[in-house]
Formats: sequence, C-alpha cells, structure tokens
Amino acid sequence: MAFTRKYHVTAHEIDYRYLLTPDGMLLYFQDAVACCLYEHNVAGFDIDKLGLLWIISNFDLHIEKGKRPYWFEEVEVSVSLGKVTPYRLFFDAEMKNAQGSVFATGTSSWSVIDTVSRQPMDCKRILEKGAMEVETNVHSAHHSRLKMPRIGELLWENEHKTGGRDVDQNLHVNNRVYTAAAFNCVPQEIYKVKQVKRITIKYERETFTGDALSCRTYKALSEELPEGEDCFVQIISNTGGEQVCTITTVWEPKLKQEMIENHLRNVTI
Repeated sequence: MAFTRKYHVTAHEIDYRYLLTPDGMLLYFQDAVACCLYEHNVAGFDIDKLGLLWIISNFDLHIEKGKRPYWFEEVEVSVSLGKVTPYRLFFDAEMKNAQGSVFATGTSSWSVIDTVSRQPMDCKRILEKGAMEVETNVHSAHHSRLKMPRIGELLWENEHKTGGRDVDQNLHVNNRVYTAAAFNCVPQEIYKVKQVKRITIKYERETFTGDALSCRTYKALSEELPEGEDCFVQIISNTGGEQVCTITTVWEPKLKQEMIENHLRNVTI
C-alpha cells in the first residue's frame, strides 16, 4: 500500500513566479520516503542501531507542464516500494496539486551500507524488519540503471565551498547541496524563458564539510528534443577532482506570466 503525506508549499521552495521548484519537489520526495521508512520502523535512526546507514543512489523526476503547484498550495505525495534487488530498493513517487492533478512522477534508488566497511548490505534484512511489500507498476516507473547522455561543449562552471550548514544527519554533505550547485550553474537568461521538465540525478561519492564542489555544465549531445527544449549535463567534483554527482536536466519554454498572476489571485491563505 502506498504511503501518502501532505505538504504546504512555503516561500523556501518557490521560484520568483511563486511556483514550486524542482529541488522542492525532490525535498518532498525524499522526505516522504523517509517518513515511509519511519512508519515501518526502519528509519535512519532505527537501522543506525544495527550499524547500518541509508544512502540514495539516484533520482529521476518528470514534471508536467502547467500543473506545478504555487506558493501556499497543498501538495499530496504518494510513495511506494516499486522494486527490490539484492542491494537496492526502488521507491516510486506520484505528486498531486491542490486540484488533484498529477504534476510529477518519479523513482529513486536507495541502498543500505555498513557504517564501518561502507559496503552495501542485502536489502532483504530491511524488508523483513520493516514488513515492507513491493507494489509493482504503481506509477509506471522505470527501474533500470540510469543512462546519462554524452556531453558536448562546456557552457558554464562555478564552485561551492561546503560549510557546517551543508551537513546532514549522516555527517556528510546533504545531497540538496548538489542540486543547489547545479541550478546555480545555469545563467539567469535561461530561467527567464525556460523551466525544468525532467531532472535525473546520479550520486557517486560522499563529500564532507570543507570540500570545494566544482560544477561544470555541458550541452548534452545524445538527447533528441522537441523544438525549443534544451538538455544540460552537470558534473560535480570534489576538492580532489573526483566526480561525486552527475545531474541531467531537460528545459522547456515557460508558461506566460499572466496565466500565473491570474491563478495567484485565487489562492486562499
């Protein structure tokens, strides 16, 4: 059975047009999975007692144009366990706006590692402890390994020096820092005319406080896109030059601003 949780869009999760941002959607997705794990008594602090740790391998999120929620609106997020392999659990998500329309669907891959050896552990142990069941094809998610497009011309680059506020409960850099670095590595000129249609994230290595994360944004070569859309591949590396995260985003033309303003006048606070 799917686990459902509701959220209200806050000022921290909107763009300048009052729309929920892609990284805000990823926050709800990750939080809903964490709450689902809590309900099944296998939250991070539960399995920490067993010398185990949750890690996220990837996210793949598709966003529907014209259905993204606005500031203060209620969002319903449903997550379910879609597939299990020996070392991975695939959680699928479906997000609905205040009108009940699905505005985003996606999947994410989670693993359990030993806190000492950092080696992956058999997921069956977690399934048995949490009495979790697989729900196949709940959101028509794809659970194959992510294939990132080939990269072409280097377009933009920046750097982010991690600090104390970037650390999560596992004492390494929060994965939201990577998405923030990636979105900051796209110029304002793109944001003025386009919005994210799909975001795919592959986490490859842990980083820690003090690391300087460099982000390089490349034009994707292998994506065949409709006219007016763009695809970027962003590679994030740590101080030692090791690749820690790869993010692919597809961008589509934005809706007209007057459509947004008309909607905001009808928001009830």
